[in-house]
Amino acid sequence: FPIRNRIIAGACRCLLVTQGKKMSGTSITAGLAADYGADVCCVPARADEDSVCNELISTGAYLVETVKDIFETIYFHPGEEVFKNEKNVKE
Repeated sequence: FPIRNRIIAGACRCLLVTQGKKMSGTSITAGLAADYGADVCCVPARADEDSVCNELISTGAYLVETVKDIFETIYFHPGEEVFKNEKNVKE
């Protein structure tokens, strides 16, 4: 699976992690995506779970509670370009 993980990580602008254990292919893919410059978004798990999502959120991944959170992460707003790079975002 390591080759597949690298392909997924390299092909994405934003990686959404919904679940996975701390030591898993999910954590490897998320780490690679972050290394390649992609945004990593995570849906939180219960505090007592062995969750890669909670660990990633605590180390800087974007917390995702709604679809709007994902859209804001990738700078998507209805009626505008889907993927804008940081240089094009109006503050």
